[in-house]
Amino acid sequence: MREEPPTDAELRAARDYLVGVFPLRFETPGPVVSAVGGLVTYQLPDDELERYRPAMEAVTASEVQAAARAHLDLDHLAIVLVGDADAVASDVEALGLGDLEIVRDEEPGPA
Repeated sequence: MREEPPTDAELRAARDYLVGVFPLRFETPGPVVSAVGGLVTYQLPDDELERYRPAMEAVTASEVQAAARAHLDLDHLAIVLVGDADAVASDVEALGLGDLEIVRDEEPGPA
């Protein structure tokens, strides 16, 4: 994304997803309160949630690329995988992406 903008299909898929799932975030009172709390916490305008969907629909490929260039620091990236380390660690290490650190959760206790 830093070197080439997303294709029209990639941009459309991401945009459609973000716009489409937005209303689902407000199906219960908890997320509604959280969203309003975010407006207060980050001192966002009262119409921020109303403007979200039209703003997402208006994003261009060049804006995505500009954001990637501004915010993706290639020298400080991390990849996080969640799963069975015993099954995938050797394959991941063979990719030669850099240092591999395996962090294991404690065994789950009784529910």
